[in-house]
Amino acid sequence: MSESTVALRQGWRTLGSEEANPPEHDEFALDVLRGLTSSPMRIPSRWLYDARGSELFVEITTTEEYYPTRVETSILETYASHIAETFLWHRHLFRVIELGAGDGTKIATLLRAFLSVGLHFDFVPIDCSPKALDACVDHFSSESAFQNLSIHGLCTDYFRALTWLNSDDHTQPNLVLFLGSNIGNLTSEEMRSFLTSLWFSLNHGDLILIGFDLVKDSNVLECAYNDISGVTRAFNLNLLQRINRELHADFPVTDFYHHAFWNPRREQMESWLIADRDCCVKIPPIHREFSIPCNAGILVEVSRKFRPSGVSCLADEIGFRVEEQFFDLEQQFLDVLWCVQKRSF
Repeated sequence: MSESTVALRQGWRTLGSEEANPPEHDEFALDVLRGLTSSPMRIPSRWLYDARGSELFVEITTTEEYYPTRVETSILETYASHIAETFLWHRHLFRVIELGAGDGTKIATLLRAFLSVGLHFDFVPIDCSPKALDACVDHFSSESAFQNLSIHGLCTDYFRALTWLNSDDHTQPNLVLFLGSNIGNLTSEEMRSFLTSLWFSLNHGDLILIGFDLVKDSNVLECAYNDISGVTRAFNLNLLQRINRELHADFPVTDFYHHAFWNPRREQMESWLIADRDCCVKIPPIHREFSIPCNAGILVEVSRKFRPSGVSCLADEIGFRVEEQFFDLEQQFLDVLWCVQKRSF
C-alpha cells in the first residue's frame, strides 16, 4: 500500500488475530475435510476467492453472458441520487459498510452521489480477498472525488464481520450494503441465520441495501454461469488448484470439468466440479486420502434466485421494514432498501 494511501486514511486490516480466530490455513483445511467427507461433497464458495480467484471473478463480471453486475450497476446509476436523498436527514457522520465489496467499482456511483449532496460518512469495505481490498482502496484513492473519504476496510468473511459489527460502537448510524445477490450464495438456513444476526447487530433505524437476483428464463441463467470464453470454468477449477497449492494436495485438475445448471425445484443455479475418471487425492495437512469415483461431483457454489413477494416476506419475517424497491427496466434484478425495526420495552 502506498504512502499516499495511508496519508488519506484509506486502507484495510485483516480481522482475525485479536478476535482469537483460527488461522485461515486451518479453516481452509477443515472446510476441505468436511466437504470431501460429506454427501454430496461440497466446499464453501468463500474459498473460491484467493488472489487468482478474485482476478477471475472480475473477469467473469465483464463477460457478455454474466448479466448480474451489469444490470445491478444500471439500477445504482439510475437511483443513486434518489438513494442519497434518503440520507439528507443525517447531519452527523454515519458509516457505509459494504459486505463483499470486491474492487469497489460498482458502489462508486452511489458513494459519488452521497458526496455530491454533502453527506459525511466513513466507508468500511469488507471482503474475504486481500487482493480485492487492495484493488478497492487503490480504486478510491486514485479518484479525486474520493480523496478525503475515510476508508477502513476489513478482510474477513460475512459471519465474522457480524461479530465485529456487534462488538463495535453502536451509536453511529449504519447503512449496510449487501449487493450482487451475494445473499444467494447462502443456503436458506444460512441466509436466515445471517440476516437475523445482521438485524441483531444493528440499531433501530439502520438501513440495509441488499441485492436479489430474480428468477428468470433458465437459458439466461445457464448461459451466465457457462460463459463461452470459459472464465467461469477456470474460476471454479482454480479451487482445486488452490487446494493443491496451499494444502499440498495432488488433485488431478485436468480430470475434472465444470458443470453449472439450473435446479428448478430449489430455484438456484448450482456449480459443480465433476470427475471424469476415478481418482485418488492425498491431502497431507489433514492426513487423509480420498477416492473420488468417475462422475462424482463437488458442489462449489449455489446461486439462489428470488421472487419479489418472497423478498418482502423475508424482510417481515426477520424484522426489517421494506422502505423502497429498485428494479432494472426488465425486472431481472432487485435492490431493496430495508430498515431495521426494533421494539422498545
